[in-house]
Amino acid sequence: MRGYASSHPCLVLLAAIGALLSMGGCRDCDSNPQDGAASASRTSGSAASPGSAGSSGSAAAASGVARDPAEHGAKPVHLAMTMDDVRAALGEPTSIEGPVRPAEPIYWLYGLSRLQFRAGRLVGWIKVDDGGAPRVVLDEDRKARVDRMRTVAMHTDRRTMLDAATLDGSATLDHAGASDRSAAFDRSATLDEVLLVMGVPQSWYPLDEGRTMIEYGTGLLTFDGREQIESWSNFDGNLRISMGEPEKDARPVRLGSTASAVVAAMGTPEKWSRWSSNREHWCWGPADRSCIAFQDDRVVGWENRDGALRVTIGPDRSEISSDAPKASFFDVGDSADEVARLMGTPTVIEDDTWFYPKDASVSFKAGRVVTWDDPGGVLRVGGRR
Repeated sequence: MRGYASSHPCLVLLAAIGALLSMGGCRDCDSNPQDGAASASRTSGSAASPGSAGSSGSAAAASGVARDPAEHGAKPVHLAMTMDDVRAALGEPTSIEGPVRPAEPIYWLYGLSRLQFRAGRLVGWIKVDDGGAPRVVLDEDRKARVDRMRTVAMHTDRRTMLDAATLDGSATLDHAGASDRSAAFDRSATLDEVLLVMGVPQSWYPLDEGRTMIEYGTGLLTFDGREQIESWSNFDGNLRISMGEPEKDARPVRLGSTASAVVAAMGTPEKWSRWSSNREHWCWGPADRSCIAFQDDRVVGWENRDGALRVTIGPDRSEISSDAPKASFFDVGDSADEVARLMGTPTVIEDDTWFYPKDASVSFKAGRVVTWDDPGGVLRVGGRR
């Protein structure tokens, strides 16, 4: 908007990572994800020996010991493993990339899959199912936490957490193998709860300030430093998220509507982000043209350029007296209700400004018109219409 969708960093990050995935990777996600989106491709094998802080792929390629992780009894790997342990589990990588600068991570490639290291330990991965992708599992501490969570869920009313991912007692939570398709998570989920529902992700990216991004197919989620969910992108439905289903007879969304009322009208958003502790942004449709903004769990604005949102403005008809005189135009000092009666529901509401087609806008203070702009001549203002 003038906008909500184009300005929020989580949404910008999701779009950038989505583009990177189609090209095979997210470089420097843990230092600056937006810089990672623009960084040039590194040359494979640019430094010293594998396992050191400046690794080279040429030694691995020349040694003849690189192997397909799916063969020769390759073992699973997990976060925090050392380079030596990863090499012992998977053999030498096909190639090694980076770092160009000392602060950058190192990437080991096994086929099309990529493992990311920092300070000599595994911090992230991108798995490409080309027949030779490494098997990645949860480390023992996180696996134990997720397993305990499942046990607790079995004895509580949190039925959506039951039996969702493969937990077979073998000390590995492997790729999602859901047996209960009704299991889902919502905007209150932690990283461990998402892992319980979805299994080990296809990709895991360390971000700045202790944040994390994970990917299941085209579904992306980010988590803050406390591992609370802060955004998702789920346009293809790969993520098992549910905040509720739309209700046939639900009322349209208005300014001040609650989050539950929006779910009743629109269902679960396909893209969601938490801007701060009390601000959220929900979108439907991949172009971010149908979005609703919240503050303190109440609607404070929207963008409805495609007309997909069930939104309306102004008072209920039952609140309007049929005996009240009806003006045919508005001007400075008139109420928001009068503007709504004359102009209908705005395409965009941002803060105290309503936007209509052809760049027309009306700004309010304390519910009264203070300024308006009508370059395209669409507003009913000043007795002109």
